[in-house]
Amino acid sequence: MDRVSSLRRARESLARAWWALDRVVNGPPRRPSRPLVLFAVHPVLSGLMGLVFFGGTAAVGIGRIYPAVVLWGAVMGLLTGLVAVVAGKKLEHYNFLPRER
Repeated sequence: MDRVSSLRRARESLARAWWALDRVVNGPPRRPSRPLVLFAVHPVLSGLMGLVFFGGTAAVGIGRIYPAVVLWGAVMGLLTGLVAVVAGKKLEHYNFLPRER
């Protein structure tokens, strides 16, 4: 029990430090734009759009679709989706997510 509570305190301390750093780097929270909210609310769709964009751009640049191009698009789509998840967590922390209707 004592170990669990100390881990919880450490996690909360890291979270407070993270959000303090976020305020120092980015300044006070501002109302996000509508595209950013849509990006953060739909991370899977954002990741698919990243996959198509980066994979398509690489395929057009090379002139053919190779397995490496598909892999590049998949990795970049995954990273885009993860960025959308982090953006959603930030919007959730600052209470900027739209309310359910």
